[in-house]
Amino acid sequence: MLVAESAGEIKGFANFFPSKQNIEEAELAAIYILPEVQSQGLGGKLLSKGIQELGGLKTLFGVVEKENRIGRRFYESKGFKYVNEFVEKLQGHVFKSIKWYLRLHDGIRI
Repeated sequence: MLVAESAGEIKGFANFFPSKQNIEEAELAAIYILPEVQSQGLGGKLLSKGIQELGGLKTLFGVVEKENRIGRRFYESKGFKYVNEFVEKLQGHVFKSIKWYLRLHDGIRI
């Protein structure tokens, strides 16, 4: 897990997991930036650092809830491409989500 801090306060985090099936793939499992510091580049910096630390990646996947417009804009702005939509049920809750991918040879937009 990567954490973005400022003046000793946590402003956001990102969680990356390497794929168990393919060493050239990983998942951005979660990324969150406090609303008051969004649009200041912290998400892009966390994304870039995570990719750098995993090393050797060709593809990064991410999932965002369909109704999360801010999250969707983030993925789109960084060059991620739409894969598909799916529904998950967890403890009686239904989540409609979108899967995205980023081919790293295409470059990341920070």
